[in-house]
Amino acid sequence: MTEEQEPHVRPVEDPFGFLEDEQAPATVAWGQEQQRRTDGWYALHPEVQELTATLEQLTRADASSSLKRRAGRSFYLRKRPGDERQVLFVGEEDEAVTVYDPLVEDPSGNTSLDGWFPSNEGDKVALLTSVGGTEDSRLTIVATDSGDILDGPIPGARAAALAWLPGGREFYYTRRMLTPDGDIVAPRVVLRHRVGTTPDSDVLLGEPFTQPNTYYGLQTSPDGRWLAVATRRGSSPARGLWLVDTTGKSSPKQLVDEERNSNAVAWFERDGRLYMRIAGAGERGRLVAADPATSDSSGWREVLAEDPGATLKAVRRIVDSNGLSVFVVHWMRDGLSAVSVHDAENGKFVAHVALPGSGNVTGITVDDYPERESLSGFWVGYSDFVTPPCILYYDISIPGQPSPREGFRSKSSAVSRAGRIVTRQTEFSSHDGTPVGLIISQRDRSPNTTPRPLLLTAYGGYGSVMTPSYSAMATAWVNAGGVWAYAAVRGGGEKGRAWHDAGRLDKKINAIEDFNAAARHLIASGLTSSRLLCAMGHSNGGMVVASAVIQQPHLYRGAVCVAPLTDMLRYDVLTLGVNGLPEYGDPCNPEARAWMREYSPHHNVREGEKYPALLFSVGAADARVDPAHARKLCARLQAAGAGQDDAPVLIHVEEDAGHGVLSVSRGAALAARQLGFLAALTGIERIAG
Repeated sequence: MTEEQEPHVRPVEDPFGFLEDEQAPATVAWGQEQQRRTDGWYALHPEVQELTATLEQLTRADASSSLKRRAGRSFYLRKRPGDERQVLFVGEEDEAVTVYDPLVEDPSGNTSLDGWFPSNEGDKVALLTSVGGTEDSRLTIVATDSGDILDGPIPGARAAALAWLPGGREFYYTRRMLTPDGDIVAPRVVLRHRVGTTPDSDVLLGEPFTQPNTYYGLQTSPDGRWLAVATRRGSSPARGLWLVDTTGKSSPKQLVDEERNSNAVAWFERDGRLYMRIAGAGERGRLVAADPATSDSSGWREVLAEDPGATLKAVRRIVDSNGLSVFVVHWMRDGLSAVSVHDAENGKFVAHVALPGSGNVTGITVDDYPERESLSGFWVGYSDFVTPPCILYYDISIPGQPSPREGFRSKSSAVSRAGRIVTRQTEFSSHDGTPVGLIISQRDRSPNTTPRPLLLTAYGGYGSVMTPSYSAMATAWVNAGGVWAYAAVRGGGEKGRAWHDAGRLDKKINAIEDFNAAARHLIASGLTSSRLLCAMGHSNGGMVVASAVIQQPHLYRGAVCVAPLTDMLRYDVLTLGVNGLPEYGDPCNPEARAWMREYSPHHNVREGEKYPALLFSVGAADARVDPAHARKLCARLQAAGAGQDDAPVLIHVEEDAGHGVLSVSRGAALAARQLGFLAALTGIERIAG
């Protein structure tokens, strides 16, 4: 549907609206012509093919992540150097066996493992899988040791949550109600399912857990008596919280009302108490505890106060060898992770936890033995720009600062050159004087006197934090002598809820202004120049980059926008765009439409402007951000005269790909196209070496 077909709702003429229909003959013809243009450019740059091998070698670094402990068994994801996709294992590192390998089910590499949930006893695993990048997951239950399918597949489980009940015979989960033909007849709902029965016999939890455009988080208590249900409308920063008596003896009770703009995450620990991480608007998070049997807020106890300088991300409780209950706490300070240990009774600081570097904690894991609490140990998932994901074990029975002793560590020589890379944290002032964090990675001992190719990235949306995590692209770029920088622009969660609120809705323009301020700062510092500065962003970050480049084109040599939103006046009618209403606003609202029009990349292209080189990279099956966004902006730029001489405007469509991760070989080839585009523009040396 074009904007002309909705004159009273969207009164902006759009000559490129036909590109929203991917099957229209005109769109197909346009796409074929664009692909010829793109292929022609890459044919003139064969060094991109050499870069594929470099990125594939770096991507194949041994990586372990997402550890879950059940009944003394370790479940975790691992990608060994020869694996095309992550494989789910169970067991200790040297004796681990495969639970699920996507390549066994689908040798083509098009099947993805979207989620997995081991039962409390560790004898079963619920798997979410999808094909072709659609993220349209199906739920299957398998036996841990044999791999036999015990139940499913159950369709409609996109972005499903799941919580097992003790005994492993039943679980609560979320799914959409579908017709036999796959049409959606009801929004995402919460159901109780018995393993081995048909989905038609599932018990619907009912109101208030049948609301449209709502996502749910589920957690059950160790004894199975209670179910904590977190609710979130679309991408709203607010999350509500309900407590459900699984015996049905009492009605669901609302603990946190999302309408009051609070954000709550809840879980149960082995002591039987319900713990809640709560952050109101402008807050960075505090921890409270409650007895689920008497969960009235008057009985809540604050056990960890808010830290005004750090965002509370996660907490787990363990008991040390002396019988002392302690919390292991993950904090986020300006985009970098920190972990500390606190007394569980009064929140008093006990010790810092040593991390390998300046990076990202991906999770804290404790033993979830049904029969007893673990003693003295916990695991931390860790990664940074040059360290592939690994799992480290800490023993707090040893006096002093907890340090990693053993765990599921990465073992690979693929990143041996990465030891020369150093990461530092600094900040710059944005257009309105607001200090914004900046993380810079470069080769150590590199002089700063000569401007170098610099790749600037950001995200700036949904309260997400793009922490320093292992990146083959960043490693290759910096090893070749370039600089990699991440700007923690407003709209992200680097400084808590207030930072997110300062970059969403009518303040979304701040994210774009921050990004351009980062570019000006980096140029003024002498680290780079406008002839060597490039930008890259994904999804919301792709929108930020596209808008920044279109607003201030003279700052950049080139940019890559991956799966970007570009038409902010129609984003809500394209695929899952409606989920973005709490982030961007409603285009049908005149006030919101005015502020979106101010930064919408598609509507700010200027005729005759000299724009830098641009590559739009999209997945044909992307169900989150419609590829039409990239098609329309590419076409508008070309029609305005962009794409001439040494500043091409190109689009690449990856078939059988969505918004997420590809297999290693396909992902490396796609990354080579993206990074190679910028490398060719800047003349960076030895990137394929």
